[in-house]
Amino acid sequence: MQLKNLIDIAKVQEIGDFVWYGSADCSKVDFLHQDIDASLRKMAGSFAIVREDNSSIILICDFIRSIPLFYCVYKDEIVIGNNGVTVAKYCHATFSETARTEFLYTSYVTGNETLFQSVYSVLPGEIVRISKSDGTINRHFYWEMIYEGKMEKLSESELINKFDDCLTEVFKDLIARLDGRTALIPLSGGCDSRIVAAMFKRLNYEKVICFSYGRRGNNDAVVSKKVANALGFPWHFIEYNKDMWENLYTSEVYGDYLSYSCNGSGIGSVRSFPAMMKLKDKIPNDCIVVPGHTLDVSFGSHIPDWKDAQVISRNEFVKQIKMKHYRLRRYPILCDSIVNRWADSLPQEMNEKRAIQEIQYFEWINRQPKFIANEVRKYEFLGYGGWELPFWDYRVCEFVREVPAHMLKERYLQYKYMEKIIDPVVGIQIDYFKLLGGSEKAANIKRNLLRMFPFPARAYCLFKMYKHDPMAFYDHITLVEYINWIRRCGVGFNVHAMTTENGLHKIEEIINQD
Repeated sequence: MQLKNLIDIAKVQEIGDFVWYGSADCSKVDFLHQDIDASLRKMAGSFAIVREDNSSIILICDFIRSIPLFYCVYKDEIVIGNNGVTVAKYCHATFSETARTEFLYTSYVTGNETLFQSVYSVLPGEIVRISKSDGTINRHFYWEMIYEGKMEKLSESELINKFDDCLTEVFKDLIARLDGRTALIPLSGGCDSRIVAAMFKRLNYEKVICFSYGRRGNNDAVVSKKVANALGFPWHFIEYNKDMWENLYTSEVYGDYLSYSCNGSGIGSVRSFPAMMKLKDKIPNDCIVVPGHTLDVSFGSHIPDWKDAQVISRNEFVKQIKMKHYRLRRYPILCDSIVNRWADSLPQEMNEKRAIQEIQYFEWINRQPKFIANEVRKYEFLGYGGWELPFWDYRVCEFVREVPAHMLKERYLQYKYMEKIIDPVVGIQIDYFKLLGGSEKAANIKRNLLRMFPFPARAYCLFKMYKHDPMAFYDHITLVEYINWIRRCGVGFNVHAMTTENGLHKIEEIINQD
C-alpha cells in the first residue's frame, strides 16, 4: 500500500524517515534505538509525528492531540491528513448517522471515530501503526490520563508548592520557545488565564499583550482589565454588538473558518473569533497566543457533586455525563445507544476514585482535544504567529493525575493556589469559595423554575436567563432569537449549538461538492 499524505500544515522538520509538526523539539526521537514511549512522555510543547518505514505508517499525537491527525485505509492507499473532512472526501467516505447525531448534541464525536465511516482520528497520547502490506491498524497509548490520586500524604501547602514548581518549569520552557516573541493572552475574568499572565510576570517576561471582548462593561472585561493593569501588561478590548455578529454569520470568512476548524471529529468555538479578527491589525505579527485551556477541568471543575456517596452507580455516572456533555439539543435520550458504546465497559458500581478517573478520562479523550483545544484552529486560520497550551504540558498532566480526590472537589487545590500564589502577584484577593458553582447552580434553579411556574413567571425567568447568558453577554442574538433556539434545543442551548449546526451544514456542503 502507498501513502497518500493530505496534511496541509507546515512541517517543522524532516529527519530521516519521520516528519513532525508543532512547537516541540522532536529531533531527538530515535525510532530505532530507544524506548519511544518514554521519550514521547517527556516532550515539551505541541507535536504531531508522521513516520514511514519499509513496513508501516506511524502516526503520533501529543498529550492533548493539539494537532489532529486522521487516517483511512482506502483501496491500495493509506490516506492521512490533518482534516478528517479532506480525508473523507478523497476516500469517498459516507456519513455515519450515529456520529452525526452525537456531533449535534456535543459538538464532537467520541472515541477515535469521526463523522465518517472508515475515517478515524488519532487520539491524545496515542501511537497508530498502519501496515503497508495489508492495512492492518494497531493502536496503543504511550500516555493516558488515568487518575491515581497518589499524593494523599502531602499536605495542602506541600501540594501548592509542588504545583508551583511544576508550573515554573513549564513556563520557563515556554518562554525559551517564545524566543523573544510576544505572548498574546485571551484574558478572561477566570482563574486559568490569570495564572498564565501571572506566571509570565513572575518570570519577568514582559513581551505580553492581554485582551478581552464582549459587551462594554461586562464582568469578564472589567476583571481582565484590572488584572492586566496590575501586572503592567498592555490590554485591548474589542466591543461586540448584534450587527457585528450578523455581519460575521453572513460573511464568506465565517464559512471558510467552519471549513477549517470543523475537521470531522470536533469544531472550534466561534466566541472569540471576531475579537481575534479585529485584534490582528493592532499587535505584532509574530504574536504567539497562549490561552488558559483548560486547567480548571484538570483540577476538577467537571467532577459532579456526588453528595459524599460511597458508591456511584453506572447509571448515575452516565446521567451526569449526559447532563454535562450531551446538552446542545433536546431529548438526549436519542444518544443512549451512542453513550452505551463507551458506558458498557464501565463497572456497575464505582467508588469515588474510580468515578473521578472515568470523568477525567472522558474529558481527556473527547471534549478537551476535540472542542476546547481545537480552538487553536482559529489562531492558525487568522494567521497568528503560533500558539501554546502550557496547561497540557506533560508535567502538568502528570501532576494532576496524582492530586488527592478531596483536593479536586470544587477545584479546592486550584483555588487555594490562586489565594496563596497568584492573587498576591496580581494584587486581587477573591473569596473563591463563595463563588463556587454559583453560575451553574443559578442556571439550574432558573431551569427548574421555568418548568414549575405559569407562563408569566416562565417569561420572566427566560428574560433573566437571557440577560445573564453568554449569548447576551457577547451580544450573539436577540431575546426573540434566544427563545426560538430554546424551543428547538431546550434550556441548555448555547452558542455552540449554533456553531455546531452551521459547521455540520458546511461539511455536508463540502462533501457533496463535485
